[in-house]
Amino acid sequence: MHGSARPALRAVILARTISLFLSAAGGLLVAPSEARAQVNVEGLRKAFTTPGVHGKLGGSITTYNGNTQGTELGGSALLGYREGHELVYVSTNSNYASFGGDVSVANTFVHFRYNHTVTPLVTAEAFAQGESDRFRRLRLRTLVGIGPRFTLVESDDLVLYYGVSYMFEHTTLGESVSDAPVRPADVHRMNNYAALAFVLDPGRAVLANTLYVQPRFDDLGDIRMLDVLGLDVTITGMLTASLQATLRYESPVPESLKRADLMVKNMLGVTF
Repeated sequence: MHGSARPALRAVILARTISLFLSAAGGLLVAPSEARAQVNVEGLRKAFTTPGVHGKLGGSITTYNGNTQGTELGGSALLGYREGHELVYVSTNSNYASFGGDVSVANTFVHFRYNHTVTPLVTAEAFAQGESDRFRRLRLRTLVGIGPRFTLVESDDLVLYYGVSYMFEHTTLGESVSDAPVRPADVHRMNNYAALAFVLDPGRAVLANTLYVQPRFDDLGDIRMLDVLGLDVTITGMLTASLQATLRYESPVPESLKRADLMVKNMLGVTF
């Protein structure tokens, strides 16, 4: 791509991204807000290419007094370590909201991943994850997986990866739906994901999107999908701002729940 065309392309993509986020925010009027956000590590993976410890801490707090009484809290952390062909990182986040004395959001998520670079194009991955979500009737879901990750495109401005892995999943539901589960507690899934990161402004702005598609091996109609779109902007030094949209789809689900969840979130963070 000609050098003079790159700033124009970045500007177009940035404008379209902002438009997409605004459209997603409008979707909150018709979509439930119980989805919990994941930390999109792809936007920070370039930092993990240098040896040593790297990470990001983020948080948000909103309080309401007057006609509306309530509090919204959100926090996330990402910590990674790179040494030679090895990369280890853990990401976690938690969200809580209470209005008028009623809890409307309560969820927690932790993800651990290990990468070993086999060749410049192939990486071996192993991961483990745990999550809980009161309003999805999810007391605890744990999973482990292993598989390869392939580098499809890698340049200074753009990276694109595809990963595929075997995943074992164990789910414990809340008491209100435990008597009518829609699937066995233990299932085996194929985890497919495509991860894209585009540098809009070197050293300042990165757009990243990761799409997960996870069908069940013995029942392809039992599928879980997750798309995480994030824009990370460096304000000054270590201070960053993030805009993130998370769309989740799961089928089947208990009768009292909806298949799709959408959340749009703004956060301030510190990177190191």
